[in-house]
Amino acid sequence: MAQIGYKSKAYREYPLASGTYVQIPKVTNIDPPKPKYKEVDVTHLESPNATNEFVRGFKDADRVTIEMNSEVGNAVQDQLETDFLSGIQTTGQWRHAICDPDTGIANANQTYTYPGYIEEFSRGPIATEEKVMARLVIRVTGAIVIS
Repeated sequence: MAQIGYKSKAYREYPLASGTYVQIPKVTNIDPPKPKYKEVDVTHLESPNATNEFVRGFKDADRVTIEMNSEVGNAVQDQLETDFLSGIQTTGQWRHAICDPDTGIANANQTYTYPGYIEEFSRGPIATEEKVMARLVIRVTGAIVIS
């Protein structure tokens, strides 16, 4: 049965390397990573039928984009922005969960945990009668664990 994303959540490990996760507040959209394998061209001068040949290379885990209602003064959002602006390069652990829309509890095998760093954090656009959004992009730097 299909499910809506209502009550799904995104988290950041904070403090770094603590094993403690804090929920990222006011999330409106989670665009999960789309891992794919790199294609390696192994074509040579005697490739059969003058056809390119390829083998599978390493997997690129891609990026996660999290959009949220901007809330200046919110400790979690402000820390994300501070860490991005200060150029912190330390890779942290991130997590998002697809949750049951009735209970808010993560469904089995629907929690994704991964290492990554903040590649982008921005607030905007800013318009007269529109909500101000914040956008967080996490560059995933290793394996994604599903639990």
